[in-house]
Amino acid sequence: MLILQAAELRGQGRLQEAINLIEANLNQLGGDDLVPALLEAFRAAVELNNLGKAMVFAMAIASKDRDVPSIQDYLP
Repeated sequence: MLILQAAELRGQGRLQEAINLIEANLNQLGGDDLVPALLEAFRAAVELNNLGKAMVFAMAIASKDRDVPSIQDYLP
């Protein structure tokens, strides 16, 4: 549900709100929901041109799955 809410916010152009929603609920996410939620926040950060935040999310995603194609350009 949280991932869908963030995706909806992104679709509405409410990018910072999507990021805030994921960040505020990270401690409640786990298992199979964590990487998709981080990807949603990553995409919002990229669309917002917040490269610093995009890199933070990319590194968090990489710690779980280094092979996600969309994050590769944002990893050190």
